[in-house]
Amino acid sequence: MLYRRLLFLFGLLALTSLAYSQSGTWRHFADGTKPTSMAKDGPYLWIGTDGGIVKFDTRTDTLAVFNTGNSALPGSDAWRIIRDNTGAIWAEFRSSGIARYSNGAWNAFTTSNSALPSNSNNDIAADSLGRIWVATGKGLAKYDHGTWTSYTTANSPLTSNTITGVACDRANNVWIAVEPTSDSISALFKFNGISTWEAHSGLTDSGCLYFNWYETFSMIVARDSSLWIGMEGYIAHVQNRHW
Repeated sequence: MLYRRLLFLFGLLALTSLAYSQSGTWRHFADGTKPTSMAKDGPYLWIGTDGGIVKFDTRTDTLAVFNTGNSALPGSDAWRIIRDNTGAIWAEFRSSGIARYSNGAWNAFTTSNSALPSNSNNDIAADSLGRIWVATGKGLAKYDHGTWTSYTTANSPLTSNTITGVACDRANNVWIAVEPTSDSISALFKFNGISTWEAHSGLTDSGCLYFNWYETFSMIVARDSSLWIGMEGYIAHVQNRHW
């Protein structure tokens, strides 16, 4: 299932429209925008695009489009979409902050109205405790029920403030990928969300030779808590420090 999901995600990123099938009938939606991510929310599919966000109702085959002209979205370049443990939808934008959809309305978080360290973001994840983790260009940001905390090279073991990927496992550990600099510096970290950090590199992990040199584009934690990493030119699978 995970392998098929990875293939689907990669295919989705390459498309410039959306196709949907139910009961053997395919429908094709095209409006000139490029899909970048999807999140399932009961009967709804939330689709991030480079022109805003689409909410698709699979029961009625209807679409609702959200953009900067008809909502409080901070931008149009939606890059990642996730659903948290309360049912709220979170969208991360490449250059304009993040947004949360709850109770029928969008609320934006940017550097001008919150403690989000950067409007330039690469990834977003939610753990089962309701915390939101954002990979930004100026460190790792945590949103914990209204309170923002930033983790950087100044207050954590992170070796770069450019965070390229983030994912949460079932134990609420946070996996963080940073911009690689050399094969002797860790580019992947595991954080328990409170105080304990664990570094992964070619010096500590078996088979972790290429990871430190290639930028991470996406990360997914499987049901067995192993980590799948999409990198420039590679896909890596990490389990118990073996790659």
